[in-house]
Amino acid sequence: MNRNWGYQWKNSSDPCHHCATPNIRGFIDLRSYGQLLMYPFAHTCSVLPAHAEDLIEAALGASKATKEVHGTKMRTGAACELLYHAPGSVLDWAYATAGISFSYSVALRDTGTYGFLLPTRWIRPVGEETGALIEYLANWIFKRKL
Repeated sequence: MNRNWGYQWKNSSDPCHHCATPNIRGFIDLRSYGQLLMYPFAHTCSVLPAHAEDLIEAALGASKATKEVHGTKMRTGAACELLYHAPGSVLDWAYATAGISFSYSVALRDTGTYGFLLPTRWIRPVGEETGALIEYLANWIFKRKL
């Protein structure tokens, strides 16, 4: 699901008809792992999103909100800078095709020690951190007029 979206992805098209609602203002793709809070774009680092300043400001605030829960640090930045160039990402599709101004991809704990096999003892803390991150972004987006 992560990289099969029709934005900057060769000549593919969406074989499924979908109905998009114009009132969606925020999108968060949750995944593991890496402790990263990323905004568009993933397919290139040479283009800035039109809402770059707002995306960055909200990401920094959400990262701070996450850290305040259990001290977990989230790096923020464009997906192409924090990971690698990734054409066809859901992050880019949500922002550029669906027109969702505040689109993020969040890689939750950890930074690689456990990877995809998160210890059971971390489930609740990760949930609490993620809740704080989503709450911050939702409140921030709600206050904006984009």
